[in-house]
Amino acid sequence: MILETHVGFWNIKDVLQNPKKLYVFADDIPGTTTQGEAIIRHLDNAIGVVTRIKSGSAACCDFCDADYYRWKMHIAMSIQNVRNKVAQGCGNNEIYTHLVISKRLHDLIQHGKTLLSTSENSTDETCTLEMASDKKETALSCTTIKRDKIAGYLASALDELFTDLCYNHN
Repeated sequence: MILETHVGFWNIKDVLQNPKKLYVFADDIPGTTTQGEAIIRHLDNAIGVVTRIKSGSAACCDFCDADYYRWKMHIAMSIQNVRNKVAQGCGNNEIYTHLVISKRLHDLIQHGKTLLSTSENSTDETCTLEMASDKKETALSCTTIKRDKIAGYLASALDELFTDLCYNHN
């Protein structure tokens, strides 16, 4: 299986004309949007990998370190879905010959690898103001979190998946 990175916007016609290529796009948890990369969502040779909580450009759409374990579950399910789709083949007992990833997924992998190599000791302090149950006192609660833990996990999980499927897959 050959790994390709698609640069630019893909469209339904191009994807339909290449049934032996499996197109993998960045997706959100609801998995319902059909805009942007997900325009090909309902095609047989397309599948999404969860990279965001919901579609949009606001920061609330992205996972944060507090969501780390929840997010790992979603990405693990997405990766298994891609593996199942590859194993299932593209119909008529034929296999996919290419795995085509969006430029966004490619960039997420590269960005995550960079973050993993440069942020080993990088941390952020997150503070929240909490009101006591009697509503008379407030306390400042601070926790230190490793920055970019999720981006690094995403990068390594996707890189491992694509390496396995494209270089170790028979």
